[in-house]
Amino acid sequence: MVALVVGLAAAVLFEWSADHHACFQASISAYYYTPVRPYFVSALVAIGVCLICLRGNTDPEDILLNVAGVAAAIVGLVPTPRIGSCMSTPVGEHDGVRDVIAGNVANNIFAMLIAGAVGLLVFAVVVGLRAVRRRVWPARTTVIAFAVAVVAEVAAVFVFYLARSFWLAHAHTAAALTLFGCIFVVVSLNAAAHWDGRAWLRNTYVAIASGMALAMLVVGVVALATTWQHATLVIEGVFITLFAAFWSVQTHELWNAGLRPSRRSPAEPSPA
Repeated sequence: MVALVVGLAAAVLFEWSADHHACFQASISAYYYTPVRPYFVSALVAIGVCLICLRGNTDPEDILLNVAGVAAAIVGLVPTPRIGSCMSTPVGEHDGVRDVIAGNVANNIFAMLIAGAVGLLVFAVVVGLRAVRRRVWPARTTVIAFAVAVVAEVAAVFVFYLARSFWLAHAHTAAALTLFGCIFVVVSLNAAAHWDGRAWLRNTYVAIASGMALAMLVVGVVALATTWQHATLVIEGVFITLFAAFWSVQTHELWNAGLRPSRRSPAEPSPA
C-alpha cells in the first residue's frame, strides 16, 4: 500500500511536469479527469482490497479497515463532480465528459454492488455450513456485522438506482470523508494500544494522529478565511503521506507477530 501511495504521488507530479509546471488541480481526486486516471483508480481499488483483506488487531479496527476499503474503492470509481481546468490533456464539458462519466459510474458501481452481494452470499453460506457442522451458532458480533453489511448493501442499491443524480453528486465526497475518518480512528486506536507499552510506538502513532487532526484544523480555517483553492489538495496530501508513514511503522512493528498478542488466542499461532 505504501508503494501504491508513492506511485500516486509520482503520477500527479508527472502530470504537473507534463503541463509545463503550470498548476495543480484543486484536489487529488480531480486528477481523475487527467491522464492520471488509470493509476488513480487502480491504486485506490487495490488499496481498498488490501484494507478489506488485512486483519485488524481488534474487532473495531478490523471493521474500520473494512469500511475504509469499501470507501477507497468508491472514491476511485465515482469521480468528484469538480472537473477542474489544470491538465496536460484538455477535458471539458463540451466533450460530453459528464455523460461519459455517468456511464462509467453506472457500469462500475453496478459491478461493485454485484461483487459485494456475491461476497455476502458466500460468507453467509460458509458461516452457515460451519455452524451446522459444528452445531455452534456464530458469535453475536459476527451476526450483527453481517446484518449491518446487508443493510448497507441494500441501501446502496436503492440510492444508486432511485437517486442516481444524488449519488453522482455526493458519493465521492461521502466516501472520501469516510475513508479519511476511518484511517484517523485506526491510527488513534493504535496509539491507545501502546499507551502503557512501548513509548516510541505510542509517541509515533500519537504524532501521526495529531498531524492529521492539525492539518484538518489549520487548512480548514485557512480555506474558510481565504479564497485558497488548494486546501483540499493539501489536506489529502497530508493524510495520504501520514497514512503511508503509519502503515510503514505498523508494518515494522508487526512484521514477525502479524497481530499483537492481545488479538490472538493462546492456542493460535503467529501468522507467517
